[in-house]
Amino acid sequence: MKNQKGFTLVELLVAIGITGLIGTLSLSGLNTSLSINKKTLDRSDLISELQLTDRVLKRDLLHALTRNSRLSEGKRLKHPLYGEVLLSEEVFLAFSIHSSIDYQDQGGSIRWVEYSKSDNQIVRNEYLFADRTEETKVLSSVLLNNVDSVELSFTNQDQSYLSWPSQINQGIKGLPQMVEVTLKIKSYGDVSMSYLLTEGFQV
Repeated sequence: MKNQKGFTLVELLVAIGITGLIGTLSLSGLNTSLSINKKTLDRSDLISELQLTDRVLKRDLLHALTRNSRLSEGKRLKHPLYGEVLLSEEVFLAFSIHSSIDYQDQGGSIRWVEYSKSDNQIVRNEYLFADRTEETKVLSSVLLNNVDSVELSFTNQDQSYLSWPSQINQGIKGLPQMVEVTLKIKSYGDVSMSYLLTEGFQV
């Protein structure tokens, strides 16, 4: 009768060690794969948000009007568009637009829009009437997240300005011919977008 022999303790320990090593390597590879997948999804979400922000800004500025709106207290603004470099959290761009959207929201065709940076988000507020009262309804939406700061540049007659109305050339009226918006985004860098204003060439 043959002598049947099982695994020795050393063989069992080696087998357990190899199994553990394979498991560790598998988990490490899985974690790496999940991390890469998350970064890819985050980048995809950011690109989608940037595309939305660009599309909305382009639409609004294309429909910008040379029309001085009225504040809720009754005071009429001196300019149809206001913009400045933004490093804090406040409105950085505001202007009148002609809305091409369906008016089921009971608003008017001429409206006032404001872009602001709040809690590292770009927020768009649309007042349903350009001449506002305390009861004027506001539609608010978040367009973009993880924004560190916003920089603006306004071009008119081949001259560039950091604010509108220009503090340098106060004789300029109406709308600029072009607005450039640069967004500093966390873990991504700077994104610059330029927009032509149709009515800016008519003044």
